[in-house]
Amino acid sequence: MKFVLLIVSVALLAGCATAGRLSPVQGPLAAQLPLHTYKVSLEGDFMETKLGNGDTCRGEWLDRVPEDPSVRNMSAEWDLVYGKGYFLANVLARPGIAHAILSCPTGSVEVEFDSKKGVAKDKNDNVFKLTF
Repeated sequence: MKFVLLIVSVALLAGCATAGRLSPVQGPLAAQLPLHTYKVSLEGDFMETKLGNGDTCRGEWLDRVPEDPSVRNMSAEWDLVYGKGYFLANVLARPGIAHAILSCPTGSVEVEFDSKKGVAKDKNDNVFKLTF
């Protein structure tokens, strides 16, 4: 059974959705003061967030398959947010990492996460830390 799906399923069976926060760490949103965070919700296989410009971004998340050639697409973001070498030591080839592309009216947000944390990036050069 998918590890991330198991965590989300337990939350849903308990009668609640999983909630998280996106915090900008690099890019135009990180330079704005006061610094804003954005709520993220997961219900079933769907993820949603509302960004500061009012865009609601939605998408389906899936377990990332380690054999997929795109598994390294967000390695720089993991290392930026959690420290040099984090991706290689803690994310690459590890089961339980999920991936989503959230569609927004003005672009998209790419997200990778496990049951506790993750990273995201958008088309405007913003990089986010995701925490649950």
